[in-house]
Amino acid sequence: MHISSGFTSSPAAKSDLNLEKQIRRLDQDVRRVGRISRRDIEDVLEEIRTQRSATSSQSLLVIRCCGNLVPEEMPEVRTALVQEIWKTLNALNVPMDISHYNALLRVYLENEHHFSPTDFLAEIESKNIEPNRVTYQRLIARYCQQGDIDGATRILEFMRSKNLPVNENVFNSLILGHSQVC
Repeated sequence: MHISSGFTSSPAAKSDLNLEKQIRRLDQDVRRVGRISRRDIEDVLEEIRTQRSATSSQSLLVIRCCGNLVPEEMPEVRTALVQEIWKTLNALNVPMDISHYNALLRVYLENEHHFSPTDFLAEIESKNIEPNRVTYQRLIARYCQQGDIDGATRILEFMRSKNLPVNENVFNSLILGHSQVC
């Protein structure tokens, strides 16, 4: 007599479990040792492609993993990896919100990737997603990485007009930006 355990053994269900297991392992490695390998991220990306889907939280974790958490890879390699992930998530129509864009911005900043803050902002707005305080802080940080104090000041003025608080991160970025100019 065969007793059903209630679990399905279809390939799709196994794929779901495999992706969740890989994501859980990534998260545990980040928490335990503060680093992960490019191979682990690539395995998760391949599983997302095989499954042809990912949840919003799974996709957010994978994006966040492509910066300083992969210290043995060059920043250009990490940036190429996050861009491949981003392209895949968009192609699969994975729901993404401002937290995903902010995570991408953080990875770009960690990898010192060259991008246009105004183009980035335009892309967010074209998706009808409202930028938040973190978005503006990270755009200021990018301008300051480039030594573009005028660009940072425009974002800062915009934040003030929206009554968004300015915190220590913004001031630190502005100090960095001013030191780039000198």
